[in-house]
Amino acid sequence: MQPKILIIIDNNQTAVVSETLDAALALAAFDENVHLWFKDAGLRQLLSNTQNNARIIEALTFYGIEQVFIAKTETNLKLHNQRNFRIATQWIEPSDMATFLNNYSNVLRFN
Repeated sequence: MQPKILIIIDNNQTAVVSETLDAALALAAFDENVHLWFKDAGLRQLLSNTQNNARIIEALTFYGIEQVFIAKTETNLKLHNQRNFRIATQWIEPSDMATFLNNYSNVLRFN
């Protein structure tokens, strides 16, 4: 089984998110099994009314990045219900975070 790489996006600064997404696309272009976890401030990048990095986010599936996660918190549920996310996401239950992270051979987070 190919090792999985999780990239955590928890920043809303356009340049940081752009570089993080570029790294994800580069890894995926070399057939790495890349998954993304948008959390905290980074979650705002997925909202359909956010234009920053919109084209990159919409290209994720073209590069084979189809596993995009968000934590199932009250705040995230409100965001999800109020606005549409730009791409399909999967929920992570807060009680399952440790198990979720243990599924990855590499976890990357850029600041």
